This record gives sequence, structure tokens and C-alpha cells, in this order.
Amino acid sequence: MKRVLFLGNSFTYYNDLPAVFAQLCEKMGMYVSVSSITKGGASLREFLNEENQIAIQLQQELLKSWDVVVLQEQSFRPIGNSEAFLTAAEEIGSKFPASQLFFYQTWAYRDCSQKLQEKELSYAEMHEGLKRSYYEAATRCGGTVVPVGDLFCRIWMQGSPLDLYRQDDFHPSLMGTYLAACSFVAEVFNINPHDLPDIEGIPTESASLLREVAAQGKIS
Repeated sequence: MKRVLFLGNSFTYYNDLPAVFAQLCEKMGMYVSVSSITKGGASLREFLNEENQIAIQLQQELLKSWDVVVLQEQSFRPIGNSEAFLTAAEEIGSKFPASQLFFYQTWAYRDCSQKLQEKELSYAEMHEGLKRSYYEAATRCGGTVVPVGDLFCRIWMQGSPLDLYRQDDFHPSLMGTYLAACSFVAEVFNINPHDLPDIEGIPTESASLLREVAAQGKIS
């Protein structure tokens, strides 16, 4: 059984990504024990501030043994303050073997949304900025990128009607979380996402299309 720890914020806890990941694993006969430490809007730097509750929780979890540790940064920080993201990722990453580290590459805000326009970036520019920072973090720490942002971008490029966002235009819908979970199972266990099961709440045809995208993996 693999023990998996998720560190992040609302992009992790919306729709309970760790639970969806565990559900898919269990249905495939791959049993995992998942835990998470999350806080809305949290940056990785907050996990290092000893006065912050999530940092206290992390110190407690460091006493346990983990097979996989997932790091997820605040949604814009890898672009807005990339060096702060990278240094925090390195500091947290140094507490675990490189082989255990998985970086949850997140996605650009919905194309043409007010939230994206406020950043004065196009969808492609935000996606590329996030991707660049997450891959740099993985390079520095020796970890693995889970290319969820690439999968969101692939669906955007295809003009697919699959809606990966909630009405706020940046948090994931259940489809978005399912797509992320499929990518995590594929990366952690090195299996083809085509083989993964449906979950309740997503039509079979949509789930199949999402798995097809997940199987295509990262965008070069």
C-alpha cells in the first residue's frame, strides 16, 4: 500500500482530489492511504512558517513514512513570484527523497474570464508561465511533474465542450478534478489512464473523453 500526502490549497480540496485519487486506485486494485494538509489560498511558503497551523501539521506528518508527497502552489504564485515558489518547493522538497516528490502542475484561469483579464495575460501565456515554473521546481528537486495544467490546456486547444471549471472560472469542476485524479494515478503507478473507471457524477461518455486526454499526457 502506498502512503500519499497532498500539500496544497483549494485546488486540492475542491471535490476532494485525494479521495477521488484513492477511489480510482482502489477500483483498480491499487490500495493507497491518503492524507492532505490544505488551506484555501495557501502558498507553499506557508507550510514553512512555524506560526502557521499548516506548517505545524506538516511537522507532525514528517514523523511518518510517505511514498508520495504532492506539492501544489497557490494558483498564480508560480508566475507572480516564481522565485518564492521555487525556493519554498526546494525547502519542502529537501525534507523528502526526490523519488517521492510529485508536483501538481495547475492550470490557467478560464480563457476570456475576468479573473484572467485582471492578470493581463492570455490563457496561453498563463499556462506557459505555470508550466515553466513547475518543471523548473521538479528539475531543482529531482521530482516528477503531474501535468494536469497541460491536460486542461489540451482540452482548451481542442475546443472541447467538457467544462473543467466551476462558475468562478478557476477552481476545478468535478470533471476537472477527475481529470487531475486520472493524471495522478497514471504518474504515480505508471499505468494507462484509458484503463481507469468512471466515477459517480460524470457521464460515461465524458469520463471516457477525459481519460483519453489524460492518456495523451503532457504537451511538449
